[in-house]
Amino acid sequence: MGEPYFSTSLLPWHSLFFWYCRTAVAQLLHPNATILPHAATLYIVAVEFRDLWRIRAPCGTCEGFDVSPMDEMIQQSLDYRES
Repeated sequence: MGEPYFSTSLLPWHSLFFWYCRTAVAQLLHPNATILPHAATLYIVAVEFRDLWRIRAPCGTCEGFDVSPMDEMIQQSLDYRES
């Protein structure tokens, strides 16, 4: 029996690492060993984000709302991350 929810699962497909680990030790398992979970279903949809770069662009005023504090927070986060 295995636990597919690792602490490093930041994205949904990171949980598939369980199956990778289970496959890596397959030769060490008893032939009648029960593996739980024993299956997974992966659904995939192709998408295109033409303007995704704009997520980091400052907005200033949007729909009449001053979102400059959010702009500053994002910039500080980027500065911290890039350093």
